[in-house]
Amino acid sequence: MIVVNWWRKGKKSGKTLKLVRRARLVPAVPGDALLSASVDFDGELIALWAAKADVDAVAGRVTGPGGAIFPTTRPSRPVPARVTRHAPDTRLVAEIAELAVANPSAHAMPGGRILIVGARAEWRPEGADRNAVLYEPDGTIVARSTFGDGIEHVMPSRAGNIWVGYFDEGVMGNFGWGTIDDGPTPLGDAGLVRYTPDLSPDWWFPYEGEAWDSIDDCYALNVDEETAWLCYYGEFPLARVENGVVTVWDNEISGARALAVSGGHVAFCGGYSPERDRLVMTRLEDGRVRIIGEHRIALPGGEPLPQRYRMIGRGPVLHLVTDDAWYRLNITHLL
Repeated sequence: MIVVNWWRKGKKSGKTLKLVRRARLVPAVPGDALLSASVDFDGELIALWAAKADVDAVAGRVTGPGGAIFPTTRPSRPVPARVTRHAPDTRLVAEIAELAVANPSAHAMPGGRILIVGARAEWRPEGADRNAVLYEPDGTIVARSTFGDGIEHVMPSRAGNIWVGYFDEGVMGNFGWGTIDDGPTPLGDAGLVRYTPDLSPDWWFPYEGEAWDSIDDCYALNVDEETAWLCYYGEFPLARVENGVVTVWDNEISGARALAVSGGHVAFCGGYSPERDRLVMTRLEDGRVRIIGEHRIALPGGEPLPQRYRMIGRGPVLHLVTDDAWYRLNITHLL
């Protein structure tokens, strides 16, 4: 049940939507640090952990030309890691003896398998980083592949199809990819790519000769069963990919970081500061997104959102993950 309070912001009024805490994020091994969290096709949280002393080895940073700081594309050394499922109690589902992917995230696949994907991948003449690794529950490697650089979202479906959304560097090129570095076309050039359960690409978001703009940066992605929803830069249209068919709605809401979807309604969640706690409820009508309510998201006690969190939309549920807790909000309760 969502508890709401009335509030006013400027000339607009709306409701404060209080998140419901689903679970504390507790590691299976005391002292482990959280590396990543994702939400699977059953709405359960999948977390990746490593010892605090090992975090810098797989989540390092490098300073590039001009002083820009980038995540590393390769770990300084392999480290042991653990994958847990929270539903809401903590359960250890996989142990990985040597995690050799930098800036990794873990994702549930059918049959208990675990997919680990690194956010960055460098292209070199001798071969690109293989930043996607599929594991059996016992930690045995099933397959390795390259998903490319600049990965923002990874969402496997119930059938094991893997939807990957890319941010601008993954689309335009960096770390050896793209024309600037005289390298090959980035694997994320389309902005959204679907991979098969064996890690092979089999569908790309179409951008040539279509009645919508190409993807410069995939801001928000929601995979509900086998249907993908996304909102992307530059004009922030809302797009649905269903059975390979793309449908697009004009949209005036910019910067949303997550989507929650229920029937013909879509909630756009998050945004640029100071709209990071915004939730805009909409209805899809005649090729456009119509706003029907704007609200503020708060913690269960009404406290503002913390500085560090990640929003994830799966079907009608918005998930918010902090360093030590998992919260949810089901938008069907608002309709």
